[in-house]
Amino acid sequence: MKNRFFYLAVTIVFLGVDACSENEPVLEAFSPCDDSEVLKEADIGSTIVLELLANDPLTITNPGMAISIYGTDGSRADIPASLITKQCFGVAELPVLLSIDIPKNPTDKVEFLNNPENVRYYVGIE
Repeated sequence: MKNRFFYLAVTIVFLGVDACSENEPVLEAFSPCDDSEVLKEADIGSTIVLELLANDPLTITNPGMAISIYGTDGSRADIPASLITKQCFGVAELPVLLSIDIPKNPTDKVEFLNNPENVRYYVGIE
């Protein structure tokens, strides 16, 4: 009985290691902003300020980052979030304050939105 349990345990561990060693999808590399993602001054409706903090002053070795604002219908499940705006920044140190321009009608950019009152916004940092 002990031998069977041992063989079963070894087989499960082997299958687990084999499943983890397969080629897993890799996250896309940093995608820099291009000119099509820059909002024109006439399209800017408001600005939000994002504060990135650290317990101690921190110097960043790779200063390029992109801040993305996404929107989705909070009352529905299993639908993708829609990109509202994406802006690139060069941040060399923390803490820092970043101003992010939001379009005039951000709910218009949210796909699959039944009721504008249900919209939820998310921030993504690359």
